[in-house]
Amino acid sequence: MKNYLTMMAVLSGLQHSSILRLKKTFDKVDKKHMRVLNDLCELITPGKNFRQLRTLQDNSVPPTIPYIGIFMADLTFIDTGNDNLLPGGLINFYKCRLIYSQIRQILAAQNTAYNFEVIPSLEENLTKLHVLNPDILGEMSLQREPR
Repeated sequence: MKNYLTMMAVLSGLQHSSILRLKKTFDKVDKKHMRVLNDLCELITPGKNFRQLRTLQDNSVPPTIPYIGIFMADLTFIDTGNDNLLPGGLINFYKCRLIYSQIRQILAAQNTAYNFEVIPSLEENLTKLHVLNPDILGEMSLQREPR
């Protein structure tokens, strides 16, 4: 499906301290599935500026949902690392081209739609999901596996 945004969200959630501490639970997960999980976690490591995830996203054929955090970081670095004006008051068109390049990639990902059939019951369940705060997650983790 090439939904890198959701992949990042799910894997980040699984790396929350309340989840990572569940050693006995993870011991019950099939080793093959743990290898897949570890490979995916390696893919999203921020080392070398998310190089592995960038490569995967860059080589993906649309439709895709990219991890927007990479674009936001790049746009921030472009903005802070390049002056708006060159010496003599000229507009820095190089900076403008860098910004445009990032925006063009985001727009390209939006130009190809997924062709999913809507399943009303699934849609309803997904829209009703709620976020648990860290304190509740910690309590639930301790209930599952006391210290």
